[in-house]
Amino acid sequence: MKLIPSEEMALIAEKVIRDVPELNWLQESELSIGFYYSEKTKKSKGLITNGECRIPTGVYESFVPYDFIIIFYASATYFTQKQKEILMEHELSHIGIKNGKRYIVPHDFTDFKSIVDKYGSRWAEEVEE
Repeated sequence: MKLIPSEEMALIAEKVIRDVPELNWLQESELSIGFYYSEKTKKSKGLITNGECRIPTGVYESFVPYDFIIIFYASATYFTQKQKEILMEHELSHIGIKNGKRYIVPHDFTDFKSIVDKYGSRWAEEVEE
């Protein structure tokens, strides 16, 4: 899978980190996050995956200079600006660090409760801006 660095995603992340109190801690952290776009569509368990947050491991750790990477897949290109911001909030919510160790924060359930409480369970469906 070819990943393309995305300045647009970096700008969205800056806005979300600044505007979402639960993510403000990322501004002060020394974590580095890379933002990528994939031209491919990804499915997991038969469902389309719009984005994901990963920790580069193994051989990738040697080539990727980030603590975490966030990938938006092709399906997210059709999202409105608001939906992209919600997706970014979701992916940034996966970033965890405890006692100096990086980890991926799992979902509360199918999504994050905080996302569903704010935007509803159908936030990724077509909406008006």
